[in-house]
Amino acid sequence: MPQNTVDILEDRIPRELLEILLVDHTTGKNIIWATDIGGHKEHESIQIKDIVGENGLVLRPRVKKSEEEKKLRTKKRAEVFTPSWVCNEQLNAADNLWFFGSAEPGLGSPFNSPSGKRWKITDDTILKKVFEDTGKSWQQYVLEDKIEMCCGEGPYLTSRYDVVTEREIPVKERIGILDRKLRVINAFVGIEREATKKEWAEWIIKAYQHTYGFEWQGDNLLLTREALLYTFIDHLKEYNLKRAINQMENKKKPSFSVMENMDFDGLDLEDYEYIKDVCHIISWNIWQMDGLTVCPPYIKPSKDMKAIVAAINKPQSGALFSNESTFEIPSEFCKLMDWEENKVTTFVEVYASAIKRHTA
Repeated sequence: MPQNTVDILEDRIPRELLEILLVDHTTGKNIIWATDIGGHKEHESIQIKDIVGENGLVLRPRVKKSEEEKKLRTKKRAEVFTPSWVCNEQLNAADNLWFFGSAEPGLGSPFNSPSGKRWKITDDTILKKVFEDTGKSWQQYVLEDKIEMCCGEGPYLTSRYDVVTEREIPVKERIGILDRKLRVINAFVGIEREATKKEWAEWIIKAYQHTYGFEWQGDNLLLTREALLYTFIDHLKEYNLKRAINQMENKKKPSFSVMENMDFDGLDLEDYEYIKDVCHIISWNIWQMDGLTVCPPYIKPSKDMKAIVAAINKPQSGALFSNESTFEIPSEFCKLMDWEENKVTTFVEVYASAIKRHTA
């Protein structure tokens, strides 16, 4: 499992990315600790100086925390993390429902075959055939909006490591929501296909735009944001390495030319712009929220959420061309980005839309 990820991130990538990872787009400030850790008060915002250098060990996964601290967080915030093998079983069931219309485990997962607390990844040819046989679109799979609520360190989003056992999980074997989307992209727009790296990266970015999660505790939230960012970096490295190997095998370029634009860690110079774009998406899509009030922690809403949802979904008399509500959402409700429309929205509006579709 990675060591203190923030220290590594600061060493590898410009400091400006750390600033992006700490942003709370609702308050316009940094995310807050929202938990007792490292002598910090719950209402205090997290600053870069609090989590790097000599303070680097403050930000650490649950598996690295003391038993006393784990018990306290469980008692106070009901923090209990799910092993990767359980996440895998549940996500397989969800995928089976999407592909086959049934969550029965006997159908077999398109992505892997569970065996006890481990699993064996299916071949990409099998995965692609499932899309073909079921008539499902791989693009639709990538563009499906999916969310992990109260995400903790994000084990359902990406499984870079098992949050319970600390076991590192190779890129190909990861089973999170985002991991599965990226695997589908690699199968259909990967290095073996005729697509360019730009096309590949654009689909990866779309996968991030349609993957969400929220969390109360600031250290968990930041660990999730970092995990998603490092997942992208992991895939960039693998893509670059495979491309270099393919080019050398096909003798398209001499070996020194293939590698000359890659730094010591396997990234191209162009990759940093992609990394910055993904970092920005993550800062919007993985946000800090009280799931009961749909506001940032400790912020009391000025209006009841149910009343707002009812007002949003109330038919608008005199509306000639749309049913969109002109109801103004109070500023304390958590903000999200609608990437398709490239505009800011709120979680309460997204929730209201889901309620409307469900009851229609």
